[in-house]
Amino acid sequence: MYSIGLVYFIGSACNCHFNPLISLSMFINGRMKANDLLWYVLAQFIGGILGALFAFYLVTQLYRTDMVAIYVSTFGRDCTWAQSIEVIGAFLIEMMCAFILCSVALKATKTNKIDAKAGIIIGFTTFALIYIAGEFLMTAVNPAMSLGAAIAVLFSAATNHAGPL
Repeated sequence: MYSIGLVYFIGSACNCHFNPLISLSMFINGRMKANDLLWYVLAQFIGGILGALFAFYLVTQLYRTDMVAIYVSTFGRDCTWAQSIEVIGAFLIEMMCAFILCSVALKATKTNKIDAKAGIIIGFTTFALIYIAGEFLMTAVNPAMSLGAAIAVLFSAATNHAGPL
């Protein structure tokens, strides 16, 4: 639900591209220049990495557990049975979710201007995709967040907070 708040809070300043997939969709649709795409995607990945490291730090401080890396990398979900999904199945589910999210974002924001309903439409779509597909993949439907979580796991292993993974 954070995306709904972010759209209304800072949407007019940055067009609310928090997801590299959305930025790429806007570029392909002709609503963004190549130079802007580069900087947006760079900022999104840096934000995803810093956000995951911050979450890693908070969870470490609050829970003082050896399972911090697993908690951060799965966004706090139980993933014991999700490991049985094949790689190709996970890829297809992730691609389907990305396609749905990008299609909804393009339709909800027919122009570069943030519509009053766009935040709710995109936010609830993101929530629904994460809620449904998250049970299978622990997905964030955002490559920047997924990369950030993976780096937090590597950071955890490198600092021996989580032990062997």
